[in-house]
Amino acid sequence: MHKYYTLLWIFSGLIVSCNSVKRTEKSLLSGDYDKAIEMAVKQLQSGKQAKNHKSFVALLGDAYQKAVEADLTQINYLESLQNEEFVDRIYQTYLGLRDRQQKIKPLLPLQGAKFVLNDYTEQIVAYRDKVSVYHYAIAKDMMKRGQKADFRAAYDELVHVDQVNPNYKDIRSKIEEAKYLGTDFVIMSLHNKSRQFIPNGLPDQLMNFNPNNLNKKWTVFDMDDNPKTNYDFAIDIDLEHLEVAPEQYYIERTIIEKQIVDGWTYLKDKRGEFIKDSLGNKIKTDNYLTVRCEFTEHHQYKAAHIGANLYLTQLNNKRTLREEPLEAEIIFENHYATIRGDRRALESNHLNLMNAGPLPFPTNEQMIYDAGEQLKSKIVYSVKRLF
Repeated sequence: MHKYYTLLWIFSGLIVSCNSVKRTEKSLLSGDYDKAIEMAVKQLQSGKQAKNHKSFVALLGDAYQKAVEADLTQINYLESLQNEEFVDRIYQTYLGLRDRQQKIKPLLPLQGAKFVLNDYTEQIVAYRDKVSVYHYAIAKDMMKRGQKADFRAAYDELVHVDQVNPNYKDIRSKIEEAKYLGTDFVIMSLHNKSRQFIPNGLPDQLMNFNPNNLNKKWTVFDMDDNPKTNYDFAIDIDLEHLEVAPEQYYIERTIIEKQIVDGWTYLKDKRGEFIKDSLGNKIKTDNYLTVRCEFTEHHQYKAAHIGANLYLTQLNNKRTLREEPLEAEIIFENHYATIRGDRRALESNHLNLMNAGPLPFPTNEQMIYDAGEQLKSKIVYSVKRLF
């Protein structure tokens, strides 16, 4: 049996080995040279394919040679077009040539295949500079147009330059400039139009936003007017009315009757004689008792409501872009019950109310603050939808 499993293991290994060679060959023949290189390198690094070592070396050499030839041919073709738009592709191709060499270097030398390695540093540096010049010039032209969309597009171009060539010229300051000029600045303010007294802390509560919850890549919100900022939009929240309903307390009384089992007795016939079953035993029957309970349900209720309008204004032309009503309502409710009589008449839903009790009504100020928190959440939701 041991010999059988040993042979099976060897046979399985041969199948896996053959399959690995075939998959590498398939990638090579389909023109996916880098995939073939990756597969061959992985097998040679593992050292598990000793029997097919020569095959993988040959495949690696063939794939490497063809990949280099393909890249250099593409570079020569793109350079012949003399079009600046292709500098990124040429630059990335030179990086690929360098990285491919770095991948196979730890395996060299390999008997049975020749690998020509070149130093592409000069070409990489030259095209890095060409990429920088090309995209920097595009960004400068975009910024001359003076539109938000152009500043944002210029920002992306400049960030690309910084990623390729850090500290190129004044790239960092240009990135900051494009970011600032491409950003929409929004001032938010609250106005009491209700002609009603509002708690002193309510305005601060409503406008106490965490800017990180609102700010986006190209939108910055201010709650305090900064005279040095040229705002693009204004969001005005007008409080139209605040109302706290009077405390309400009312009761509902219900008489509940129920028949319950209260012991048992022997069943008798009309003559007063005991009724027996077929075995001669006396038959028992339940005694029923009608119980009664007065169930009083107590209800406490109080509500607060705030109504407001949100206005979005474009400041350069004073045009109102959006008007949106906002409503917030907080309701205090409490229900409990008391009884007089036999509680055996009650159901489980009645008993649950008996476990509760009266609660103090919240103050008007607390109700307004609670409604304010709800209104603030709706303001945040609306503002996020606008930008």
